[in-house]
Amino acid sequence: MGVVDSSTLLDLFDAQSPGHAKAKARLAKGTFTVTPGVLSEVTQAVRRRAAMQGLDGAKAARDMLAALRSLPGYTFAAQADDAGIAKIYASDAGLSYVDAWGVWLARKSGEDLWTHDAAQARAWRRLR
Repeated sequence: MGVVDSSTLLDLFDAQSPGHAKAKARLAKGTFTVTPGVLSEVTQAVRRRAAMQGLDGAKAARDMLAALRSLPGYTFAAQADDAGIAKIYASDAGLSYVDAWGVWLARKSGEDLWTHDAAQARAWRRLR
């Protein structure tokens, strides 16, 4: 079980990414949790990347989201504690609010945090 960051999901849906095989293996292992913030980041990145290739970015993002939601281990994390997330966010200038949300959720749930973001991984190790 793990809380998944945008970096892992972007690797999953990019077969050319050096992290693709690792992301695919991780997400095939069981349940994984995704926050709304991560979904926002990933859909925006997929839209932008597809558009840069002359493709329909909105369709690419919708297709990616449908594929993600169809994975057997997908879990949507609707809960959040703004004060708790804001505390983590304020404690580390290297984190985005979405990254702090992932750290908070991993701490709260006791799950691992699956990220390729060095600042987020460092914050999670420091706070768990």
